[in-house]
Amino acid sequence: MSRRAMLLLAAAGLVLLALVALERISRTPPPGVGDLLLPSLRGQVEQISVIAVFGAGGETTTLELRGSDWVVAEHDDWPADLDTLSALMRTLVAARRVEAMTSNPERHARLRVDHPREDGAGTAVELSHNGDVTTVIIGETQVQGGDYSYMRIAGEDRAWLVDVAATVSANSDTWLDRRLLDLPETGLSAVTISHADGDEVRLLRDEDDEWALDPPPERALLHDRILASTAGGLSGLRFERMATGPDAPEAPWHKLEATTRDGDHWRLALWRDDGTHWLHARWSGADQDAEPPGSAARIETRAFAIAEHRYRQLTRRRDDLLASPDSD
Repeated sequence: MSRRAMLLLAAAGLVLLALVALERISRTPPPGVGDLLLPSLRGQVEQISVIAVFGAGGETTTLELRGSDWVVAEHDDWPADLDTLSALMRTLVAARRVEAMTSNPERHARLRVDHPREDGAGTAVELSHNGDVTTVIIGETQVQGGDYSYMRIAGEDRAWLVDVAATVSANSDTWLDRRLLDLPETGLSAVTISHADGDEVRLLRDEDDEWALDPPPERALLHDRILASTAGGLSGLRFERMATGPDAPEAPWHKLEATTRDGDHWRLALWRDDGTHWLHARWSGADQDAEPPGSAARIETRAFAIAEHRYRQLTRRRDDLLASPDSD
């Protein structure tokens, strides 16, 4: 073989080795791929005391741990919804880096991982724990045809595609625990619904511990469970939104009084305003020394919008409980 042929063969071999090396490099993921996005978070979740969520347009929600309870500061420390909070923390703890994205700050806006406090379009979640603060910026979600999101840790230029769909809102209303009252009908002894036009529904327990209409009905009940259903209107009652400050009108459309087996009283005023169904509630104990439930004070200072079907359940009339006079 000639010297020229040998040199050409050697050069070809070097090119082949270079191509193999490049292929191996291209197949080697950059540092961090497969790792947790926030590895230190797993051991510090219980140490987090404040979670602040910042959104585009200046929206902010501040969740604070008060004793053993999480509250929403923007709503005068109303309890936070623990399911929503837990879902966020599970998502952040589990997030793994799938693909390294841009590290050019000028391109952060394309992925919506630019900080909202700097007029960016992302959603920033700021976690405070033991005097330290960790902030992750959540950008586009449900990307690349699956449950993936773009995220970036504040202070780092590199953005990442992670393997979770992190949907989080900075609207403080979405973080509220919407449970209002939970008074099962089995724990009540009397319910009275009074209407502004004088109509009244009075339900009492009879000697068999069953619900009875007082005075006795002039015709058959609509069905066997109609009285228990009416008394059960305060069981698992949730609100859709709330207004701080306003009290009930002086002459509400309807009033409801429920007495528990322990002798406590809940007095409700119900009315409609521009298509919204409102409720205001007050508690009073069986005696002056009775200890109010923990929810009583915060409930009394607010009015609550409730679903129309629950409003109708709480404002039934006597005729609503009875069969039609023409029925067999």
